[in-house]
Amino acid sequence: MKIAAAVAVLLLTAAPAMAADLCRQATASHSLPYLLAEKSGGIVRITKSASIPAEVKRFVVKSDDSFEDQIFEIFPLGTGGAGIAVHYEGTEADQYTFGFDRNGGKLVAVDVPNLNPSAREYREMRVATIGGTPALFGNDEGDDGKTIIRIVPWLGHRWGAVCQIETPTPKPKP
Repeated sequence: MKIAAAVAVLLLTAAPAMAADLCRQATASHSLPYLLAEKSGGIVRITKSASIPAEVKRFVVKSDDSFEDQIFEIFPLGTGGAGIAVHYEGTEADQYTFGFDRNGGKLVAVDVPNLNPSAREYREMRVATIGGTPALFGNDEGDDGKTIIRIVPWLGHRWGAVCQIETPTPKPKP
């Protein structure tokens, strides 16, 4: 009984810390090149779009009219029924996103975190599993040659804290 309680306490205290520390995990595992390239590798697994259940499609379109009459994709966030709907519009392919979750069997809207706080220009996000944790990430390429990678973990029915990694400025070529 004591062992089971100790394991439960360990799991409850370690899971949020591990999920909130995806930037450190990605760096330590040498997975930054995969995040920068937006490709699977290391501890990064880019999430593929899934088929859209009819009830989810109706919910997304009813909840966000920018999805009406649009072809969109659904990217699952783990296995609990949460996901991100994405469609693109315009000549520069602006990305529109809508988050949803199943809470008590009912679909509910979930705000998508802002991974572009500087809003210098349009940036898109990707859905991935990083170290086993569903997450969103985005790359913000600065004018100085540095890229800031921002990652936010999905923690079941809520988003965790956004972390960021600043890549070094590339060295000039001689």
